Amino acid sequence: MTDAPQEADRARSGAWLPFAGDLGLALVPAALTAYIGLRNGGFFPGTAALAAAEVALVIALVLGVARRPWGGISVPLIVAVAALGGLAAWTLASSDWSGSTARATIEYSRVLLYVLVLVLFGLLSFSVRRIRWMLYGLATVAVALCAVALVARTMPEVIYFEGLGEEERLGYPLNYWNALGMLAGVGIIFCGHLACSIRDSRIARVLGAAAIPLLTATLYYTFSRGASWATAGAVVVYVVVARPRALVSGAVATVPPVFALLLTLNPANAVTDRRWLPEAFSAGHEAATAIVIAVAATAAIRTIMLPYDGWAANVRLPERARRPVLAGATIALLAVVLAGAAAFDVPEVVSAKYAEFNSEDDNLTGGGGSRLLSARNNGRQEHWDVSMAAYRRDPGHGSGAGMYSVDWARDRSNNVSVLDGHSFYVELLGELGWPGLVLAAVALLTLLGGFAFRARGPDRALFAALLAAGLAWAAQASVDWIWEMPAVTLWLFAFGGAVLARRSRTDESPPSWTIGLRVVGVALCVAIMMLPMRVSVSQARIDSGLDAMDDGDCRVARAEARKALDVMSERAMPYQMIAYCDMGQNQDRHAVRSLRQAIDRDPYSWELHLSHAVARARAGQNPQRAIQSALKLNPRDQLINRVADRLSGRTPRAWRRGGGLANITPPAPPGP
Repeated sequence: MTDAPQEADRARSGAWLPFAGDLGLALVPAALTAYIGLRNGGFFPGTAALAAAEVALVIALVLGVARRPWGGISVPLIVAVAALGGLAAWTLASSDWSGSTARATIEYSRVLLYVLVLVLFGLLSFSVRRIRWMLYGLATVAVALCAVALVARTMPEVIYFEGLGEEERLGYPLNYWNALGMLAGVGIIFCGHLACSIRDSRIARVLGAAAIPLLTATLYYTFSRGASWATAGAVVVYVVVARPRALVSGAVATVPPVFALLLTLNPANAVTDRRWLPEAFSAGHEAATAIVIAVAATAAIRTIMLPYDGWAANVRLPERARRPVLAGATIALLAVVLAGAAAFDVPEVVSAKYAEFNSEDDNLTGGGGSRLLSARNNGRQEHWDVSMAAYRRDPGHGSGAGMYSVDWARDRSNNVSVLDGHSFYVELLGELGWPGLVLAAVALLTLLGGFAFRARGPDRALFAALLAAGLAWAAQASVDWIWEMPAVTLWLFAFGGAVLARRSRTDESPPSWTIGLRVVGVALCVAIMMLPMRVSVSQARIDSGLDAMDDGDCRVARAEARKALDVMSERAMPYQMIAYCDMGQNQDRHAVRSLRQAIDRDPYSWELHLSHAVARARAGQNPQRAIQSALKLNPRDQLINRVADRLSGRTPRAWRRGGGLANITPPAPPGP
């Protein structure tokens, strides 16, 4: 046993540094998720790019100070990094066939963020302690963001901003309900694990259980069918794989309060009314009170149940009785499942839901339980058809990264405006062809395989929670665009890297020749971060310029647009901003030149071609070719058709008159 003087010597020599370093690294995913979650979930270009640059700096720091900075490198990790890195490279290369460097670069920055997070947590040796801390951090952030969301909905006098009251579904602060639903679902899985795990402290068990009513209420108010069903399935996976020893205690503490809370909150119409009416305020306060009571009741019950944790696991049957009892239990379970399927006519229900999904009446409105049980595709079938059409046009390349909105505008059969394809896998197939889908599939399957491989031994429940949450994310990604929301995706690659890392094999000091590799690695990190930093800085300038345009200050808007171009000349939006300011000051010929430069950088943007047509008309130049290009790219848009009618004259005077009457609005993010 080490005596006190030896412990003191170790402390003075810096033996605490590995512990502090592990803790600091473990909190990185939570910190990034909190930061990104409060910035629209990371959907807009600047946030994801800045986060990628920050992670690259952290990797450089690890390479510089860690004792064995690549002790975790393993074959599975190399496979995952190679696949995801290949997807990032393929995304960037797609500018060659999409014609838009800016679109490809913006998408690349997001994929690069995931690659860097995977590398960061895969470099150091495998550590269960670090992974457990990472889960604590992510669970805490999920609860905090969901608490903010509920307060903003139920107590708007505490958190309020203009426009929040117009949302029928809970989306703030991520500002997308399905993403917030997925974040709540991951939180439910992680906190449910804590509530049922005897390998975690009693405080963690009580706090984990207490968070579940709050997280469930958040998930309910998002009305997200995909997140709700994915979470329900993930809970089943966790129970089957983990078989946690405190499952009974956790279930007794959480299920009754959650069930009672959902009965209280349903229907949700009073709280999710589009306008802040007195009735909505009163209903919100009642809902908040019910949630607080459910949280307190869950915490109290879980505290009472602490002495009984693991009692079921301590029950031991005689060796001769184990197999007969297990066989009998299996037969009984199968009988219950079959009886339930027959009682509820499951085959008929499945057939009816499939027909409902494929019905022509695919629109879905309203909220609450009726929405969660609906199988209508809500327009997704057409979204997927557009992606598949792009894939069939070029299976090996697709249309290019970030080009789904272009494909949708051209091929849609309605007037709905859509930016993403509501399926990560199908949209990826349409934008990057089969190579993109294969690379993503290899990366994700390797990560999920790593979770499954680790889900054994004394820490089985911990990794079963990661497996269940990963499967929930993968299921939700098939019907939504949560890939574009780093706040609900980044954690997957952080845990993936930590799980795929290999265990430490030696405590020997690294050889001296590794100093050269450290220097090369740091230099590579600095080089990698340059492109996302350009995206982030240029986006900050664009946002500032757009704010100035909203205030009517074109002098500042022009200056910010030029600064954005100095940082990243490949982007089209700064030229579009300058053109709008030129038209506002009747400098139409200057606007025509700026829009030509914008179109050179983003040739398939119907908005740019429409603006170009109007600018040419105002300048007395023939707008027909430009307006026809806009119509070809977006034939169903009512604004384009209306402007085309006004620009149908044949003389410069008629063009000027029609251009003056055209009503087009300034650009708004996101955009290249």
